[in-house]
Amino acid sequence: MRDYVVEQFRSAIAPYINSIANIAIVGGSLNDPEIQTFFGKSVSIQTIGIDETNDVFMDLNLPISPTLNIKSEGYDLILCSQVLEHLFDIKQSRSE
Repeated sequence: MRDYVVEQFRSAIAPYINSIANIAIVGGSLNDPEIQTFFGKSVSIQTIGIDETNDVFMDLNLPISPTLNIKSEGYDLILCSQVLEHLFDIKQSRSE
């Protein structure tokens, strides 16, 4: 099933692949097969997650802190993986 999802992801981003320069991975890692699509390309990748091994540590159950090291210019692509199961109350959780 994961292979199918990765194939669909690659097909969906194919028209935009050359315009993607800044990527955020929320909850996943550089080992995710979707991100391997960008290996060898000139992209900036930032990992945002719930443990200290990520570039940015963020608990989505807490209000967003203005001191987070999240790029102010934004991202061209955000991959969100393995996140929802960590939210205690989706209505109370925030992202900006």
